[in-house]
Amino acid sequence: MARRAIVDAGWVALGLGLAFSAVAVALRGPGFDLDIYLRAARAIVAGRSPYLAPGSPACDPLGCFVYAPPAALLFVPLLVLPRVAALTLVVVALAAVAAVFVAALVGPLPRAARPWAATAAVLFFPLVLEVSVANLTLLTAALALAAWSRRDDARRCGLLLAAAIGLKLLVAPLVVFYLAAGRWRAVAWAAAVLAVGAVATAPLVGAYWGDAVGAAAHRIAVGGGGSIRPPALAAGLGLWATVLLAIVAEIATGVAVRRASGLANELHAVGLAAVPLVAASLDYTYLVLVMPLLVATTAAFASSPLLLALPLGSWAAMEVRGEMWLCFGGYVVAVASGVSIYVRGLSGDDRGRSHRRGSSVPS
Repeated sequence: MARRAIVDAGWVALGLGLAFSAVAVALRGPGFDLDIYLRAARAIVAGRSPYLAPGSPACDPLGCFVYAPPAALLFVPLLVLPRVAALTLVVVALAAVAAVFVAALVGPLPRAARPWAATAAVLFFPLVLEVSVANLTLLTAALALAAWSRRDDARRCGLLLAAAIGLKLLVAPLVVFYLAAGRWRAVAWAAAVLAVGAVATAPLVGAYWGDAVGAAAHRIAVGGGGSIRPPALAAGLGLWATVLLAIVAEIATGVAVRRASGLANELHAVGLAAVPLVAASLDYTYLVLVMPLLVATTAAFASSPLLLALPLGSWAAMEVRGEMWLCFGGYVVAVASGVSIYVRGLSGDDRGRSHRRGSSVPS
């Protein structure tokens, strides 16, 4: 009876959480990033570069298009719609992606925990902001998870991995994880798909790749207004140290997958969470990539209140967008808490554990 009451209370909390998040999306004036994508698409249609010249009044740290040129082509069909219609379509689509993403994360958890975990997920402000501004990090994260879930089919895995990387180069370090995990066939397929995509779109956007490199260099040089990376780690040795740390994390977790295949999903979550460390401007919305690890560590530490405080505390810290050190500290704790999963993976003590109880990410 008490268990049923806990589950029912969780569903009520989820309903309230969804309502709160929907109001938050509406009140924030949605579509900031969508306007950037539409502006890039209009430029391509007009035969101009989608990348604004550094120093342009419109090219502030948050207002420049910095994706690969083919990504702008995805938004060309939306140009025929009024902005309100395009925005509604994109926000609804992202909300649907968020629903599938969250359902995939909490699905393997015990039944009583699912609504509470889903509530925490829909109230995770980086996710709310993703939908509000119509950013592409959420879709990239969903594609990355889908790719890993199809890892036994190299072609499908490679296609999905290529889609994730093509959409947002931020997740390119996952290639290191795949290679370390022995999934080189999937990487080969991804490389082939990306190459074909670049050639196929060359007549339309091939001339703008040089501008893309320049825009990326400018973004690294000036940083980003939405970055949570402390200034000491945003340039010079501090930046390169965190980039190296991210690559080491990808290698270590990939190698650990070979030793403990039963923890493959959890280890992939660690690798995915480490990806933002390569970005000079660690945008707040990138924390969406940490969500699978938060679920994984919460499930792993459920029997230990002391350890459980790590993912819960990091979740709470990352909710506070305006406090850079608190938010970045929460991110660091979240990634560091995955080390225990890595250690168990190397020891091989938990081989098959994910298959026995279900994983925190889709398998």
